[in-house]
Amino acid sequence: MPGRKPKPPEVLGLEKGKLYGKQLARAENMPKQLKPLKPVCPREFTPAQKKIWNHYARTLKNYNLFTVANQTILEILCFNKAIYNEHRGRLTGVDVLAKDASKGFDIYQDSFKVCQKVESVIFKCLSELGLSSSGLAKIGSLAAGALTKTSKMRELID
Repeated sequence: MPGRKPKPPEVLGLEKGKLYGKQLARAENMPKQLKPLKPVCPREFTPAQKKIWNHYARTLKNYNLFTVANQTILEILCFNKAIYNEHRGRLTGVDVLAKDASKGFDIYQDSFKVCQKVESVIFKCLSELGLSSSGLAKIGSLAAGALTKTSKMRELID
């Protein structure tokens, strides 16, 4: 099908308030989960990765984005963020003025390359999860718009 993918009914409901026609039919036919599923932190994660998982899980819960659909991306993010933190620690802890300065420089250079490569993966994962600055701004504006619509409706009712 050519063109842009249709937006999820939840997003359309926030943007428009009320759905009509094809959008309403699509929203009614959307499968609903019986019990909300929560992503589970993988057992094979190290304590550092679990700490990162819990941090991002709290953030995603706050924005109501903590779903099973995001679990794989969250795992990739936590894995790469732990690698990034480890190599960043090496960058700040390398003593270049040691006896073997060339070895210290090689460690520094290797860690710097790893940090550069992993940063791009981290940024992609964050934007995919909706935690980039533009993604959070969009979520905030949609939530604020929905809040003002409901408050106007309450004023009319009261």
